[in-house]
Amino acid sequence: MPQPCSNLLLTHLTISGVDRCRGWPGRVACGLLMALLLSIVPAAFSADEPARPNILLILADDMGYGDPQCYNPNSKCPTPQINSLASAGLRFTDAHSAGSVCVPSRYGLLTGRYPFRARLDWTKSACIEPETSTIAARLQSAGYRTGMVGKWHLGFDGGPDYDYSQPLVGGPCDRGFDSWFGIPHSLDIQPYYLVRDRLAIAPPTQPVAASNSPDWSPIQGVFWREGKASPGFEFELVLDQLGEAACDWLKATRDIDDPFFLYVPLTSPHTPWLPAERFRGQGGAGLYGEFVAHRRCRRPHPAGGSTTAASGMKRWSSSPATTDRRGIPGISRSSVTIAPTDCGG
Repeated sequence: MPQPCSNLLLTHLTISGVDRCRGWPGRVACGLLMALLLSIVPAAFSADEPARPNILLILADDMGYGDPQCYNPNSKCPTPQINSLASAGLRFTDAHSAGSVCVPSRYGLLTGRYPFRARLDWTKSACIEPETSTIAARLQSAGYRTGMVGKWHLGFDGGPDYDYSQPLVGGPCDRGFDSWFGIPHSLDIQPYYLVRDRLAIAPPTQPVAASNSPDWSPIQGVFWREGKASPGFEFELVLDQLGEAACDWLKATRDIDDPFFLYVPLTSPHTPWLPAERFRGQGGAGLYGEFVAHRRCRRPHPAGGSTTAASGMKRWSSSPATTDRRGIPGISRSSVTIAPTDCGG
């Protein structure tokens, strides 16, 4: 019996990391990830496998096509986890992001629409219109449990002067996700705060000075803008907080019969580049390469043992993406891991 598909690895919105299995269609609608998830993925499983696999979608932010070693053997960035996913499955090399910066690339990824069809004024209103379907909404209507952990950057209604004591409207939980933990936009754009579902965990009330690195351009390195942050907000901890939250979401989901869709848009390796001290000197690309190498301590995963909550390749295994050939550790249902990057967007 053929092994079920376990890893779909999308780099440069290319797909790699799927085990070879019967029934995988020859045509992939590059860039139309919704069509991929809703029609192509189910066909990848053999007849005795569940028709609705779990789907783990981990999006890297601002990682270039030449950074992963599985695409560029001369890369100066250590990327062991993405290399592992690529070697275990399919690696697609001709696909394209829907936009060249954060907002349109995410809009296209979640909706399957060209970003120029929408008004993307994310500082004032939600970019995804209520009537526009998303991957999460479609999968939710098909019986999936849907979750998001990470960077949204598609706005909320009623901005930019939000009342943080009230729900943020038009975000992930209003566009098909059952739950969300993350940040509202890039980690170098103020205000700086964390959100759970529709509410800011703490309002951004504390002044924050601008930051940059003298050996890089003004918008590279340890860069963020002057503004306000929640009390106690620590830029260095956000990536690890997202990794822990993704692991916890998967752990809480393991005993639920319904399939799940977890979307993990990371904050890295977008600025600010904040590698832990123990990763200094790794790779050959200076601070950026060290941030790609950033990984945190190992923690238990649902099946026992351990998996990385933050591992090489700047956190492609933020949730337990270090899968075996059967899928995600501790999850009995067949699972597909999809790992795209917006390639600098």
